[in-house]
Amino acid sequence: MKLRGFLIILICALLSAGVSIFVGHFTSFQNKDWWWSLIFFSSIFIITNIVFEHKTDVNSYSEMSFGLIIIKTLFLFVAIFLYSLYNKRELGSFSVHFIAHYILFTLIEIRYLLYLIKNRVI
Repeated sequence: MKLRGFLIILICALLSAGVSIFVGHFTSFQNKDWWWSLIFFSSIFIITNIVFEHKTDVNSYSEMSFGLIIIKTLFLFVAIFLYSLYNKRELGSFSVHFIAHYILFTLIEIRYLLYLIKNRVI
């Protein structure tokens, strides 16, 4: 993975951490496990970038994107389910952090992948 990809992940992780700290400090959605979702989404972003980097056929990017969205969604459901087994009492507050991280990582990931496809860096 290229340096730009790592920089994007770092920026996104810092933004997500900032959002979680803000939400935890100024609202009642305090959760000590918010960093698990940060690690989860960073890992998914890295895997997605590796898959796109090794793909050489430009015509199948949309099909591959759709497949990765489906696989990512299944992983999201599994992660929430596993957390509900781990700590059902704080699932609501964890979900707020999880959704915030999902939105930030997805927006930045889409923008980054469009940049890669547009400039044919992949």
